[in-house]
Amino acid sequence: MMSGELTIRQGRVIDAASRLDKVCDILAEGGRIAAIGDSVKIKGREINAAGKLVLPGLIDTHVHFAENTRGYYMLTRAGVTTAIDLLGESRLFFKSFSKSHVGLNAAYLYPLLPERTVSSSNPSLNEITRVVDNALKAGAIGIKIVGGHYPLTPEATALAIEACAGRKCWCAVHAGSTESGSDLNGFKELIQLAGSNPVHIAHVNSYCRGEVLGDPVAEAVAALSILRKHDSYIAESYLSAINGCSGRLETSGKPASKVTAKCLEKGGYKADAAGIREAISAGWAQVNGLSGKEVVLLDREKGLKYFNKSHGKVMLSFPVNSAAAQIAIALDRKESGEFTVPALSTDGGNIPRNCTLQKGLALVRFGALSMHEFILKACWNPAIMLGIQDYKGSISCGKDADLIIVNPENAEVEIVISSGRISFEHGVFYENENTLLAGSGPEVTEGISWREISPLWLRQ
Repeated sequence: MMSGELTIRQGRVIDAASRLDKVCDILAEGGRIAAIGDSVKIKGREINAAGKLVLPGLIDTHVHFAENTRGYYMLTRAGVTTAIDLLGESRLFFKSFSKSHVGLNAAYLYPLLPERTVSSSNPSLNEITRVVDNALKAGAIGIKIVGGHYPLTPEATALAIEACAGRKCWCAVHAGSTESGSDLNGFKELIQLAGSNPVHIAHVNSYCRGEVLGDPVAEAVAALSILRKHDSYIAESYLSAINGCSGRLETSGKPASKVTAKCLEKGGYKADAAGIREAISAGWAQVNGLSGKEVVLLDREKGLKYFNKSHGKVMLSFPVNSAAAQIAIALDRKESGEFTVPALSTDGGNIPRNCTLQKGLALVRFGALSMHEFILKACWNPAIMLGIQDYKGSISCGKDADLIIVNPENAEVEIVISSGRISFEHGVFYENENTLLAGSGPEVTEGISWREISPLWLRQ
């Protein structure tokens, strides 16, 4: 819905960067916030936000939406206006980017997948640098090492991290290698391999499921104590009970993803096709299926039918996350008072766990976080991570008018505004141009809106 002017009236406006928390009005003009005050002159469309929360659009630094258009709609419905796809093959990313017009500010990382995007689990430095350079030219902000699922050798992992550091581009890592798993040991190995190089450590909570020490909270304490000692890393964690991994099978009949195999074994099932079917029938594995413009968790009967019909080419979710460990990670602070893990993410998008608002506001209601602290982790810190804090992540004059209006009773998003234009309102999506966030010099910007980003943590 195109609009040059928009006035939001009498909502409770909360912002972390400016410490604003008051009932007031907001005027958006030309895509930016033009005025904030008690009695702003009404211009354009008027929205009555009395009794509602008016927050910055969420910025999610770990999602998946490249493979189809549904992730765009799911993110928008969840209040996300800016996101990084952490598994974006360029062709797939731009195919969905060009078809999904919801006003999303989207960046992506190109994955290093053995025998798919790189030749093997142990590619040479020359091959890695060639892949990284081509990814940057294709609009990616860097690369993702998907170690927990599709591992590289420790040597190749270290080479990829160094290659990105040399180019001052983004390198996100799902901990794990051919020598370690997606657990606390894999996390510790990643710290050793990264050294002082800048790295984005994906979903810290995923390495704290009790698989090494037998206690998820003890593993969270161990991981946090390590992170507090390092300033060259950024990290995020999520609050959903479920994970997401591929149901695809290798020719041997075993799961292609090491995480899928581990989740099956954790539930007492064999890591093969029969084990997956048994886990689905028992409710341990939930199949991600289609419902209109979104992906949902199917019930057992429908899930099994969909798995069989798709020959395993589906996403599966397992209830493997420890709430106690997740909350400990979300709340922990360094001596400076800064959050040890600065951002809340979802690892969602087209995986149905886009629950930052619901889970985060539950922590606020419990008293574990203040509203300002929640917005710090869901909006402002992620903006700093991306290097877009000059124009996003905050409600203040001159910033982009990326805003969400939320029902405080159920944490449901009622209206999403991206650059001053309504993208979503009470269940209805409206056409709104997406914007690519990329590094310097991408060769794919013809015909699309894009912005250059330069995160400080990569340049220090």
